[in-house]
Amino acid sequence: MVLVCGKERDTTTYPDTEKDNKVCIEVDAKDLAKLVFRIMNTNDRGYTNAIKDELGYEHRTLQQNYVRSMANVLTAYCDDDRGFDARNENSKVFACKVKDVLLKENISFPLI
Repeated sequence: MVLVCGKERDTTTYPDTEKDNKVCIEVDAKDLAKLVFRIMNTNDRGYTNAIKDELGYEHRTLQQNYVRSMANVLTAYCDDDRGFDARNENSKVFACKVKDVLLKENISFPLI
């Protein structure tokens, strides 16, 4: 579970301002993944740029964790036979190439 917080938006008095009240919700990883896909569906380039811009500022351990996670996602996607057809063929091929490189080069992302 993750606690996601933001400021409450006051649209009644000042439409472009936010109140100091924090609004927080608990989100589990599955719901967070669904949210990410919704964001990507409407603004793929924005999502990509946000990750690219923020990754370099994160702690080196978090950078390693992110890359490890993405490598694991691509490996699992390669191995998964659900939801594969001509529309996502290149994605599947790419994921399998990443998996092959990881195996052939014995690349790992150890916990640091």
